[in-house]
Amino acid sequence: MNRLSSNWCVTLSSRSIRNIIRFVSERAKTILIAIMVLSIILLLSGVLFVLINRAPFMVGVGPRGASFIYPYSTTFQTSAEALALAIALALAVIGYYALTEATSKVSDNRLANIIYVSGLVLFMLGIIIVLMIVNIKVGRIF
Repeated sequence: MNRLSSNWCVTLSSRSIRNIIRFVSERAKTILIAIMVLSIILLLSGVLFVLINRAPFMVGVGPRGASFIYPYSTTFQTSAEALALAIALALAVIGYYALTEATSKVSDNRLANIIYVSGLVLFMLGIIIVLMIVNIKVGRIF
């Protein structure tokens, strides 16, 4: 009985492993593209710079309170800045995907319009956040 139950467990685990390998191989291109996009977002947002230089989360407390964005310096970045940029770039990528791909995969016109408008809003919100942070860093806003 013990030998029978162990064979069943091996068969179950090998079947599970085969299913996992089949799932990954069928979606290898999608997984690779997602990994590449995520790594590009992390590099563009400055997460690597923040990890290497051990940047603080916020910058000094002034009359307006603590600042999450280090103004007037394009060579220094806080952790909150990197997080905000990563989120903004991810919003722009998700919005772009919704604009280009998601609407063509939906057959209902009303749902396609909702996805299109929400994708446009996400894309614009991501780009506006990135531009706002860049303008604060350059010194045009603040």
